[in-house]
Amino acid sequence: MTAEIWFVLAVATLIAGAFADFALAAAIALAALVAGITQSLIGDWRIASAAFFVVALVGIFLALRLRRRILVPQAIDDDVGQSVEVLLVRDDHSLRVRYRGTEWEALPRGAVAAQTGGRLLIAGRHGNTLLVRED
Repeated sequence: MTAEIWFVLAVATLIAGAFADFALAAAIALAALVAGITQSLIGDWRIASAAFFVVALVGIFLALRLRRRILVPQAIDDDVGQSVEVLLVRDDHSLRVRYRGTEWEALPRGAVAAQTGGRLLIAGRHGNTLLVRED
């Protein structure tokens, strides 16, 4: 395997990335580029292949982590500001509330003096748990 094959693989991956997931394609293209440079300098295809796999794994891990944290915007929550009815106040300050005809787990956001039968407003969500605040 020659170094030129690695460089062709890098370019082909970048072109394919334009039609698919560019972050992952860029990680693989960078790995192919590193492998091509490694093979040009050292001349051993086994070391170049190892470099490819190491850089590709690290790059894919970072690309997926970046996508999860930055690139995927949080959906706008239409529930924020809606009213809920408090059904149960537990000793640990967690709540059971009724919202949209269904019972939900809720946690107070900030200092909330919740009482059974009272009304609170949704301030956000943490997974399927509503975060509630006083009006």
